[in-house]
Amino acid sequence: MSRQRQGSRTGAVNTGAVYAFDTSRLDCIRQYCIDFELEDDDLTPLVNGQDVSPADEFGRRYTVDGSSSVGLASAIFDSRSLGLNAGGDDPDLLVNLGNVLIAQGRPGQSQPGIFDVPDDDRRGGDFRIEFLGSPVRLLSIDLVDIDDIPVQNATVTLVDQLGRERSFLARSGWTEDIVVDGPPGYRTLDLGNLHRQPGFHALSAATEDPEFDAAAVVRLRVHFDGSAALDNVRYCVGPPETTGRRTRRLREPGGLAVR
Repeated sequence: MSRQRQGSRTGAVNTGAVYAFDTSRLDCIRQYCIDFELEDDDLTPLVNGQDVSPADEFGRRYTVDGSSSVGLASAIFDSRSLGLNAGGDDPDLLVNLGNVLIAQGRPGQSQPGIFDVPDDDRRGGDFRIEFLGSPVRLLSIDLVDIDDIPVQNATVTLVDQLGRERSFLARSGWTEDIVVDGPPGYRTLDLGNLHRQPGFHALSAATEDPEFDAAAVVRLRVHFDGSAALDNVRYCVGPPETTGRRTRRLREPGGLAVR
């Protein structure tokens, strides 16, 4: 599993110079972050190229599953600029987030369970995280390399326990290509904000089903049209939402994340 880091109780998330603050998040008891650094025992490191299967690395608090367009699984990718993938075929994923999750596009495992060359599928892929036990409130997710070289989009869908959905579209160009445009090469999508969220030079869009319950999410789905990665799935557990979502927008100087 990935490390579950407890966070602060603020509801503010960085979307550039403008922040969206969802006051209904303040009913959270604890906040966590799935960062793909550790297995589900909170002790065993996930390694570069690791084939991520829900029966192996996950299954206590949630499961993680994924597939690429060529039928391979999701895999761990070391995104450090001076890490194990430096000088490889995916410099656009070297965004210094540590481990990120990709849809593996290249077969080959000399060591069972470890892809020889972690390489994201150029034609995209799908990911699913199932939350076990109590439903959760999803807060945000980091999307990597949603650029326009070539044109590609990312779709992020939250599903509540009654099957109702909230979906976000991060359009092509929502992040930089770190090689062409410079850092950061990733952006944080606020999963509590239905307003358009500015990225590098594109806006996100969001829709949701009537009566969608943001405090009772049981599943997260992510689809990439092309080469990309995800990281830092932030969520919290707490009492059900009772007051409804109230959103106000705060402008902060300098674009620094409030956590």
